[in-house]
Amino acid sequence: MGSMSQIMSMIPGFGANLITKGKEKESAEKIKRYLYMMDSMTNDELDTKKPLIPSRIERLARGSGTTVKEVTDMICDYKRMAKIVEKMGKAGLGKMADMQNVSSIL
Repeated sequence: MGSMSQIMSMIPGFGANLITKGKEKESAEKIKRYLYMMDSMTNDELDTKKPLIPSRIERLARGSGTTVKEVTDMICDYKRMAKIVEKMGKAGLGKMADMQNVSSIL
């Protein structure tokens, strides 16, 4: 099937930031840390129904054994991905059938 970086590079806007070529181990660790952070979130936080104020970000960092900066980086990556997915949906790429329009989204 290919390495993690090859697979992630097929997803528009994803591969460049999360999985960098030659650094698959570090990127896999980053994904694990993101999972630990998400495990520390409540259902409302995961569903973005409850805003992540600084005190809640600190709680997430403590609960996941990460730093506040790592939590804010994860939130920024999430927002970036959410925008890309939203644009893909608006462009009719929800099923990824029409890959020719991907470059116009990014």
